[in-house]
Amino acid sequence: MREVDRMTKRGKFIIIDGLDGCGKGTQMKLLEEKLLVFSNVILTREPGGTLYAEEIRSLILKGSAKDTSALTQFFLFLAARSDHMEKKVIPALLAGTHVISDRGDSSTWAFQIYGGKNMTLRERFLETRKWVLGDYEPELYIVLDMDPETAFERTRNDTVRERTHFDNQAVDFHARVRAGFLEFSKLFPVRIIDASRSKEEIHEDIFKAVQEAFGK
Repeated sequence: MREVDRMTKRGKFIIIDGLDGCGKGTQMKLLEEKLLVFSNVILTREPGGTLYAEEIRSLILKGSAKDTSALTQFFLFLAARSDHMEKKVIPALLAGTHVISDRGDSSTWAFQIYGGKNMTLRERFLETRKWVLGDYEPELYIVLDMDPETAFERTRNDTVRERTHFDNQAVDFHARVRAGFLEFSKLFPVRIIDASRSKEEIHEDIFKAVQEAFGK
């Protein structure tokens, strides 16, 4: 191995997550604009981020997927995440590039386990998380938190955003998802950010958290 390779400082891995309707898409766009000043940051997403993972994403989000079980979805997300980590995230981190992902394993915990009421998957999640992430667990999760009824109303009234079968779930589903995110924050390094405020206030908190994680 070349000396310069050994000296490369590994990049940081950050996941930004939250309920559908929490404003995460807007915040990712604002963050992307702000991060243009950094030359060593890439933004990606889950499910997706690689060619094969994007194909799995289309299976996960297509209309017929609404009839699949939480267990089936769990394994689809896992397969997409494995390809994403192997082909995009880990190589970038080893090259010294910071990676910020729109959603990650925190969503699997919140949506498939808590939202899908499949609590028996918790232990499987913790086991498979070690296999897929290995030594490359995120340094930080940023979860945009808000009242599930408000988030539900936002998605229902959003005529621009392409709706998925997750959006069509009852508000009780989204309440369970929120509970899942809050429970996840007890197990892993999570920064909870109040997403009920203005987009500028939210962005300021997100960017500050990202800078701290980068060691800036």
